[in-house]
Amino acid sequence: MVLVMTGLATTVFLASLDSTIVTTALPTITEHLHGTASDYSWTGAYSTQLLCSGAFIPLWGPLSDVVGRKLILYPSIALFLLGSGLCGAATSMSFLIGCRALQGVGEGGIIVMVQVVLTDIVSLQDRGKYGSVIGGCWGIASILGPVLGGVLTERLSWRWIFWINLPTGGLATLLLMFCLNLNPTRKLTFKEFLQNFDFLGVYVLRKVSADVNSRHAHRSLLMTGNSRSTIGLLVVGPVLLLLAGIVESRTTRMAIIPPRLFRTRTTLSLFGLAFLHAIGFMCANFYLPVMFQGVNGDSPLISGVKLFPVALGGSVATVIVGLIVTATKRTRPFIWSGTALMTLGAGLLITLSEKSSLGQEMGFSLIEGVGIGFLFQPPLIALQAAMPLKDMAACTGAFYLVRTLGCTLGISLGGVAFQSQLAIRLRAIPALTGTSAEASILQGNYKDIKLLLPAELRQQVIVALSRSLRTIYIMLAPLAGTTFLLSLLVRHYSLERNFVQKTRPEEAAPQIAADEKGGEVGETKSV
Repeated sequence: MVLVMTGLATTVFLASLDSTIVTTALPTITEHLHGTASDYSWTGAYSTQLLCSGAFIPLWGPLSDVVGRKLILYPSIALFLLGSGLCGAATSMSFLIGCRALQGVGEGGIIVMVQVVLTDIVSLQDRGKYGSVIGGCWGIASILGPVLGGVLTERLSWRWIFWINLPTGGLATLLLMFCLNLNPTRKLTFKEFLQNFDFLGVYVLRKVSADVNSRHAHRSLLMTGNSRSTIGLLVVGPVLLLLAGIVESRTTRMAIIPPRLFRTRTTLSLFGLAFLHAIGFMCANFYLPVMFQGVNGDSPLISGVKLFPVALGGSVATVIVGLIVTATKRTRPFIWSGTALMTLGAGLLITLSEKSSLGQEMGFSLIEGVGIGFLFQPPLIALQAAMPLKDMAACTGAFYLVRTLGCTLGISLGGVAFQSQLAIRLRAIPALTGTSAEASILQGNYKDIKLLLPAELRQQVIVALSRSLRTIYIMLAPLAGTTFLLSLLVRHYSLERNFVQKTRPEEAAPQIAADEKGGEVGETKSV
């Protein structure tokens, strides 16, 4: 088990490191490859990857029920490594965006399949303990990523922030190939697969993930936040979601996201909480470096160090909460506490400005980070406790789909709030209007602000940037408050389940669905 968990943890580490290591290098990458402000967000730590990750996440869990876990996990790692190598060799923003998309497909498979494999090899009551190991890897990568990105960018080249994934991924693959053994299960034949798989559901859900968050949509959201095209894009999303719900509810095939996942107030609340939590996580993690580098004039390395409170607070909270969940077999207290802390942290971040002290920056972001860290594992464990064993892969995939959509939307909404306000405030500075400096700042070259002269003009631009960033957290605070309200609707489900030893997979014990009032009532699992 130690070797298997090492392999799974290393796999998660490589995916997480790639998501955080690029944050402090983004301004340098954008400048070196002559990107725009839209490219900054699109190429950044998340948008392109999350687009492709979200487009395929609904597929991985159910497909692994058909072809097996390993036939999804190993190719996912291979795709991610291929994308990493190509990103390091990119010569243009378009090439880099395409390679980030390839990374996203692999990363989505890694994220989902690690959690699905954990459900296969770890009992529900122990899942918090082992989940804390996975969460700890996310945390370590979150801590090391920004600093390592700054060091590699300043001392070597930004290309190494992608190439560093290759040895990590190779080690993870070797560990899993030699150590991971799963219970034998009956797989569908190719004919049965064609007859039963929900191809239409996959297509519709991919359209939900991809079309609304396409590059055209993203650029429109960032650059024309109040245009007709943006309004149209915001309308398309709910329409596609409604269509996906109709398709999944009426299909006679193996539904990618079974409608029964959304039939109780607990599961609906947990999905909504995961969606809003992802928005808050992305707004804090993605735009704080802009505050540090643009407003304070920090280097990529110092910017990475200042992200320590968010990363360290979140990772430590994730590990500790996972261990306590295993010991107490309770998830709701941590869901309540996490949503409350995240709401408080978002409110405090609103007060940050160009005059804020280092203590305020670190302290407020620490509170936000701890609140965010509380909510990585408990909502997923609570969701799995509320569902029968036969739906573990489906509910895990649906959970990460919702979280991925929230992450992507968080980038877009934050970009709209920030870019629209920044453009308005810069136009209000007469000495800057129409100059190349204004165009450079709007394109995301925030490092050049400290070179502006005279000092009075520089201060006006810094204030404009600071006030524009504040808009993001003004938007985030009520969303975080909504997560707290949703957490109050979550009911308790027991994490204890019975296990029955069977000699053959086809003799698996029958599974009994969870009772909404009393939790598990004797559910069994073949091991």
